[in-house]
Amino acid sequence: MPRYVKWPADNACGGSGISQLPGVVGVIDECRIPLKLPVREEDGHLQYASLALQAVCDERSRFLDVHIDVPDNQCVLLKSELFERLIDMEEPLMPPHKHLVGEMMYPLLLNLMTPYADNNGELTPCHTRYNRAVHLWNAPAERAFAALMSRFRRLQSLDVGTLEVGSIVVSATCMLHNFILDCGEPIEDATLDFEMLPDNQNSIVFEEHGLVNWDHTSAAEKKRDGLVAGFIHT
Repeated sequence: MPRYVKWPADNACGGSGISQLPGVVGVIDECRIPLKLPVREEDGHLQYASLALQAVCDERSRFLDVHIDVPDNQCVLLKSELFERLIDMEEPLMPPHKHLVGEMMYPLLLNLMTPYADNNGELTPCHTRYNRAVHLWNAPAERAFAALMSRFRRLQSLDVGTLEVGSIVVSATCMLHNFILDCGEPIEDATLDFEMLPDNQNSIVFEEHGLVNWDHTSAAEKKRDGLVAGFIHT
């Protein structure tokens, strides 16, 4: 797994063909993996009907980071090692001018840029262009998830007895997905069935979690405003 699913050297950026947003290392998104029968956590009481696969993908739909967990009302990112690395100011995961992008269910951080909320159509044209640039990055993640579900049909109704085994199986498919891409076999659009992707139940806007009053927020807001300014003449 660490050999094929790993962070890019020097936080290499890409995606010039996706959007005009600079400094993007990858996109973070989430996909639910349905379970054939509900299972419960070890020593736990709650049963779960699916697994949550959180992934960071680059412009090639290659996985850079994956985290498998049980879905609940909390943002999965907050329970992952990636979150701890994103808020580590002493040894930052990325330099200040680079970042991931994600939708509004994720927190705005210095290295994680999210869209602006469109409250009653009050966004300026520059804000709208910025939001559009972020949304365009959803495509690589959606293609990666659709490729997983299309290539590894077992994921459409994962038959496992424990969440630990389920995590191992899902991790293995992510590793094999990258291995196939590294071998030069592209993702063929004709083989993808996006209707296979189950709906994510957790699409709550992150601000509604009541966790936005962080020390990280102010610097992240200034950075996002600076990125918006870059769309003035586009």
